[in-house]
Order: sequence, then structure tokens, then C-alpha cells
Amino acid sequence: MDKKWYVCYRSAEGNACFVIDLTDEEKEVIQRFIGAQNGVYDEGYSGCFGFEPYGGAFNTKREAVEWIVKESDCYRWKYEGLSSEEIEKLIDKFTNGGA
Repeated sequence: MDKKWYVCYRSAEGNACFVIDLTDEEKEVIQRFIGAQNGVYDEGYSGCFGFEPYGGAFNTKREAVEWIVKESDCYRWKYEGLSSEEIEKLIDKFTNGGA
């Protein structure tokens, strides 16, 4: 069972990203579930969740988190003013649960 790491998101009035390791089979099932979101909703702020489309599959959790912080259009702007050391601490925090 070869697993890859994927960046996922949840979005409503704000956005959040998270990472998960999945086999190809698990990813296929989850994509079917996500695809079913195109249903009935009562207002435009109901939100959604899914896979970040541009990140692709990553070999490690750290690679996925690093992509979120450095490359993702959703979050890169938030971290642009940080030093390299601050960015590394942030990546470590999200990867390993560091302080």
C-alpha cells in the first residue's frame, strides 16, 4: 500500500488547509464523496471541501505542508513577510506539531 500526501481544504467564509496520506484507492473513494457536494444548499456561504488542485501528490507530509506555506495561492500571501527561519518554524509546527 503505497501512500502519498495530499493537500485538502475546507472553505466557507474562510479557508483552511490540511494534509492527509492516502492510497490511490482511498483517494478515489474520497474524490467520489467530494464530487457529490454539487447538490442542494440553502445559501452561498455553505462552504465546501476538497483536494487542492495544484499541489498534486507529495511523497512526505513535510513536502505537502511546505507547498501550502510557500506555493499555495490561498496562503502564500499570509507568509510573504516572514523570514526563512520563521517559515521553517511554521512548516515544522504544521508538520510535527511543534510550538
